[in-house]
Amino acid sequence: MSRDNRVALVADESALCGAGLVHLMDSCLSFSKVFTCRNFRELAGLLGEYRSRVSLAVVQFDLPGMKRIEGLRRLCEAWPSLRVLVTADGCDRNTILDVISAGSHGFISKNSSTSELEHALKAIAGGQVFVATGAQGLEIIDVDRGTAKLLRPDPAHPLASLPRARVLAMAPASNGDIWIGTQGGLYRCSPDASRVDRISIPGRVPTADTWTPSTCGYFAAKVADRNRQ
Repeated sequence: MSRDNRVALVADESALCGAGLVHLMDSCLSFSKVFTCRNFRELAGLLGEYRSRVSLAVVQFDLPGMKRIEGLRRLCEAWPSLRVLVTADGCDRNTILDVISAGSHGFISKNSSTSELEHALKAIAGGQVFVATGAQGLEIIDVDRGTAKLLRPDPAHPLASLPRARVLAMAPASNGDIWIGTQGGLYRCSPDASRVDRISIPGRVPTADTWTPSTCGYFAAKVADRNRQ
């Protein structure tokens, strides 16, 4: 992997967590250097030293000296071009809303898998916003309104709820609805998350395929053999 001149920062009071993040970022991203620090003062010092070269920071929500949302907001306001991913041991809807509203670009639980963390790092480094809680289902967040709706699997109502399967992709529909591609089929959700419908496609079994949106439409791939249908 070719390296560029950008650097990244990992701010976590746990040396073990910091080392693990550095190893993962070295393997999946192309930064010339990933620096670590263990409190907010050290983080500010590294930002002041490397300035515009720093493009991504992974910051612990409870980082000593940051004062949670207050310090996170100061960080995002002082460095508006910095991409910020916030990590935490636990989370709730209000915390996630506060983190995103403060100006960060993503949130992920420390209980998430390595693959989910790698996905989050790549998404945020690439300019996207990423939120993962490690729980089943999907969280739809409206930062402007300060609301969040958690969609959880409901086996009792399989046609009106998400399946017990990984959500792989989402895309907006023309009327404001949200297309949701999962390992258990294709679903459509209303903007306020009050309605979820499983989409049946003639000639296909809805629960058998992984549905992924693209600019050319939706593609279905068998999870077992990965052959495009």
